[in-house]
Amino acid sequence: MKRGRSKKWLDWRGNIAWQCDALTREMTPPIPLREISLRCRVKEVVFQPLLVEAGLAIDDDGFVVFVSCDEEDKQEWASAFNNATQKGRFLPGRVRFSLAHTFFYDTKQQPFRNRLNETHYKEVNSLEAACNYGASQLLLPTRQLKSDTNKRDVLTTSCVVDLARKYRVSIECLLHRMTNLEDWTPKRGLLAYVHEVGDVYRIRAIAKSASVRGLFGNLSVDSDFKVAFGKAQYEEMKQHSSGSLEYELIYPRGVETGVAKCRLEYRRVATAPESFILALGVVDQPRTPTRREHPTKDFLIKLRQAIKEPGVGATDLETQNK
Repeated sequence: MKRGRSKKWLDWRGNIAWQCDALTREMTPPIPLREISLRCRVKEVVFQPLLVEAGLAIDDDGFVVFVSCDEEDKQEWASAFNNATQKGRFLPGRVRFSLAHTFFYDTKQQPFRNRLNETHYKEVNSLEAACNYGASQLLLPTRQLKSDTNKRDVLTTSCVVDLARKYRVSIECLLHRMTNLEDWTPKRGLLAYVHEVGDVYRIRAIAKSASVRGLFGNLSVDSDFKVAFGKAQYEEMKQHSSGSLEYELIYPRGVETGVAKCRLEYRRVATAPESFILALGVVDQPRTPTRREHPTKDFLIKLRQAIKEPGVGATDLETQNK
């Protein structure tokens, strides 16, 4: 039986969300990481070549954060972080992960004491997941992000690009954050970041609106785009850098199937390997397929298997449905 998160980590998650909101409440994006570091009692941020991306050390009554960078970038990054105007707004976001680690220290006593036992691998994994959550909350605060998503039609590729630029985060990071953001759009649809892996296009991040989670319940990270959305849509996206199209999507619905009329907008954001943003909106209320367009039983079995287990049955399923 699959177990959920323990009560301890759910409590920590709530505590992290509260601390991040308190730290960023009066700030505007992109979030000034230097201001946050001072509030987290970070005495110094050191940029230097490291074997890991970042690290945290306790120094008397504060912390020292180490961030990996190339030798030639040390001075530039340190200047950008300590600059009174920039305040670390335009630096790579690796600092955020180390800042999130400071939330797990008891700073009321000297020396600072880590509240967690990091000797067990499960504890380490849970700590890393909690820090990832905290890092995303620092760079994409709920209060500000919710305000931005409520003002615009988020189910467009242009809006996704604009939000990523505004908060100075990657599109993948933005979509991962939106999965934990309630009611980010009143519309029915989803956003996805698709990345080329070999000769397959895999979903790297996906955010579904609350009203379509049942509709696209089996669609998840690492799903094969061609299998999940169809060969015609795959070929269309491969041939053009951006565009939109409407089509009817046949999807598994319990033991039966459903048909949803969708509008898919796509935009290439990287090449070699290619990456795309997808914005899919459900145009009409999902319906039961007619007898003529109803998929064969064998097709449905392979479709469910391909979506649930990426790489399995990723052939031209549409041809097999004849």
